[in-house]
Parts: sequence; structure tokens; C-alpha cells
Amino acid sequence: MKMLRLLMLIAICSSLLAGCNSTTRVKPNTVSNKKYKVNKDIVLPLQTKVAVYVPNSKLKSEFFAVGRIHKPGKALTEATHSIFNNYFNEFSWFESKQDAQYVFKLDPTWDLEAGDLKITLNYEVFTSDGNSLFKDEVVETSGYNYLNSDAGFYNSSYKAMLAVLSRFVNKHASQVSNIPLVSLAGFDLDKLINEKPISTGTGFYINQDGDLLTAAHVLRSCLVTKVKVGDEYKAVQADASSTLLDLAVIKSGKESSSYLQLPSENSLELGEKLTSVSYPLEGLLESSPNMTFGNITSVKGLSGSKSTYQFSAPVQPGSSGGPLVSDNNELLGVTTSSLNTKSLIEQGVIPQNVNFATTPEMIKKFLNKHNIPFKQGKRNDIVSTKLTLESTTSIACYQ
Repeated sequence: MKMLRLLMLIAICSSLLAGCNSTTRVKPNTVSNKKYKVNKDIVLPLQTKVAVYVPNSKLKSEFFAVGRIHKPGKALTEATHSIFNNYFNEFSWFESKQDAQYVFKLDPTWDLEAGDLKITLNYEVFTSDGNSLFKDEVVETSGYNYLNSDAGFYNSSYKAMLAVLSRFVNKHASQVSNIPLVSLAGFDLDKLINEKPISTGTGFYINQDGDLLTAAHVLRSCLVTKVKVGDEYKAVQADASSTLLDLAVIKSGKESSSYLQLPSENSLELGEKLTSVSYPLEGLLESSPNMTFGNITSVKGLSGSKSTYQFSAPVQPGSSGGPLVSDNNELLGVTTSSLNTKSLIEQGVIPQNVNFATTPEMIKKFLNKHNIPFKQGKRNDIVSTKLTLESTTSIACYQ
């Protein structure tokens, strides 16, 4: 909603360009304000190694408005590099494989007010062992010109982080030498993520060991991935993944008596009925499985793809990674994507239920390559829909 409001304000600003501020990027060490002053006895940069965490969605954010692409994420990234390298002799983005003395968690949002770009930066500073030193938010503004939005996003980010870092060094510069350099491998990632997931998807059990199969893109860019096991969400990691096939396996750590089996034959029958189970639109819809029905509409996928086919069962955001099951209780595929309807509508074409799934043949090759056990054949001991529902669970991606 905030991004939508920002887009509307940018459009209004563009129509009233004379009322919008023209601005250029600030240069390092040229922002003068008493609240940014560093105590005279402090020498910068501090001999300190810090790691910075910003949600990946914020670092990659960009949007199209008023005939051009605006890239707040790129400006934020460059502002972070500029200001942190000025205050500390070693700065890096947060990774669990590295060492650090402090961890900075930064989460910005922007808005337009009276022609100015306002940033609200929520932040928290931790020692490398996970102890929180303090958390707060700062609000800063910058001039904004939609013809050069980069400068507005950069300047607002720079000033907000300047406020954070000046406060930090004034309070903690004397303690820096006493903080040990520690591996971040044991850092509690739950302290960095937001309460609500950035996206959701679906997975399902592929064997009795508790291995879950899903689409690889469901796990992409997640700092923390959680799977619903029983009545609780459990943090998990991918055990195997293929970007090319868009498949991934997650170890749930809990055995499951309900799991899906692959067909003995790899061939797909055009028009065959199938059932899709998934957890779409979580947060908007109640958290419960969604079941739809359709057919194999083509045994081929997009041009050039040999690993997918088309099906007609309706899917929604969050359906990715869900199983497609035959009336014989056999796994026919993994839901991976839908046709991009927006670009086709612009061409006057309105496609309906053109969705894609990974073929059983490619699923078998993927599982065999990574030594993931699975079974083949029909299961006549349980009704197909009941088995699929019991085998399927939701996946939440956190940043």
C-alpha cells in the first residue's frame, strides 16, 4: 500500500513539476547538522568490522512510473557503501560465513510529502553475539525530482544512516576495542527478519523421511525459510536445489506417513485430469489448503523448455511448489509458474489458466542426482485428494 501511494504521489508530482524539488546527490562529509556531529575525540573511520543487513527486497526494489524506471534499491545500496565505509574500516553485507563485531539491521520505507521524499528508517544494532545495543527509527527528508529520483532516494538514505551512525559512534566508540571479532554462523537470524513473511509458497512430502519437494524460486532471496510441520512453523534450509529445473528439496526433520509417489511411466497423457493443492494468497486468505482441478492442456511448455508442460487448474501467488496429482494417486508435476498475462493483455490477448509444471521425468532425474529417495507407482490404500492434502504444507519466506 505504501509503494502504491508513493507511485500515485510521483504521478501527481510529475504533473506539477514546478512544485517538485530539483536535487543532486550529496557528497560525503558535506551534510552539516548538529545532530550528525561526531565527538571531537573520535577519529574516523573506527577500526571496526561491521556487517549490515537490509531486506533483499529493499536492496533490489525498483518500479516504473511516469515513463521511467525508478531504483530506490540501487540508491540505497550505494548510500550504504558510502556512509559505512566512511565510519568503519571494514564493512560488508551480512553473511553467516563471515566475522564481525557489530551487526546493523536497517529497514527503510519512503513516502512523498509536499514535494519532499521522506524516509523512515527502522534500525537495530547488535553485537556479533546477538545482544541488542539499541533500536529506534529515524525520519529524514530530501528534495525530490521525478526526473532524477535517484538523488532523492540516495540523499534521504544517506542522511538517515548518518543519523544512525553518528549516534552509534558517539555512544560506543570507546567500547569498540573491547568487542571481539566473532563468526556470525551462530547469529540468531530471527532477530533480523520481519514478523510477516515477504512471500509464501507450497511444498509436499516426497518420501517417508520427511523430505519436502517445492519450486526453487519459492526459497530464493529468503534469509529464513519456515515450513509448517504439524501445527508449528519450523526454520529449514534447502538440501538440494536446481535453478534450471526450478526444483528444491527441504529436509523437515520429521518423518511423514503421508507422501506422494511418482508414476512408473514418464509419459504424460494430453487431457488427463489432475488435482492441484496449494496454499495461495496467505495473509489475504485463511491459512488452509486450496484444491483446484484441471487437465493437462499440452505436454509441452514454453518454447525451448523440455522440462515443463501446461495445465489448466487455476493457481494463485503462493501456489508455486504445490503438487499436481492424478486420479491414480501419482505425482504428475510441481507447479512452477503461470504465463505472464500482463504483457499479453497489452497485446490484446487475454490468456486463461495457462500454467506450467515440471514433468515427472525431470523430477526423477533431479531426485536421483541428489540421492533423494522416492517411490513410484499407484497408491490404492488411500483416496487421492485425502493423500494430497495430508502430504502438502505451506512455506513462508522471511527477510
